[in-house]
Amino acid sequence: LLRALESREVKPLGTDRAIPVDVRVVSATNRDLEEMVKKGTFREDLFYRLSVIRLKLPPLRERREDIPPLVAHFLRSFLSDCRFSAAALDSLARHPLPGNVRALRNLVERVAILCRGRTVEPSDLDLPPASDPRTGPPASQGTLEDTERLTIIEALRRHDGNQVRTAKALKIGLSTLRRKLKAYKDAGYELP
Repeated sequence: LLRALESREVKPLGTDRAIPVDVRVVSATNRDLEEMVKKGTFREDLFYRLSVIRLKLPPLRERREDIPPLVAHFLRSFLSDCRFSAAALDSLARHPLPGNVRALRNLVERVAILCRGRTVEPSDLDLPPASDPRTGPPASQGTLEDTERLTIIEALRRHDGNQVRTAKALKIGLSTLRRKLKAYKDAGYELP
């Protein structure tokens, strides 16, 4: 492998003739390869041959804002007519999703198969309860954006979807409310 990466050619067994190859190797790991090279547990020469362009993608638990668009994408890919409620999306945002995007995809696929056109609620997700320390902070301790979104959606629900009354109750401009509601809808949140 090292020779093929360096010289961009391979010699098949039983022949003396080298065959040129034009390949790109894409590899991924969740390990700190530089630290492993320092400890001698990963070959330095292989590391430097593979390390041409490096991308660091943080785990999904550090990119909670990506969850609603990913859920919407997976639902479309499964041709599902299900919708996730705001509470269900918030439950997912608090869940650690140890398998990252694959775990989220599998969860959405399972729910899409079982929900059959219903609105998905937190109880449909079969996640550990919010009080479980593995799931992160409870909703009342979420981010400012989470709190704002929940407040706006709850106010809209209390006012039966009337945006003018909701904006007045929240003491925000109607255009601000509409902009935020459009962003929530685009992100896959269900609105009243």
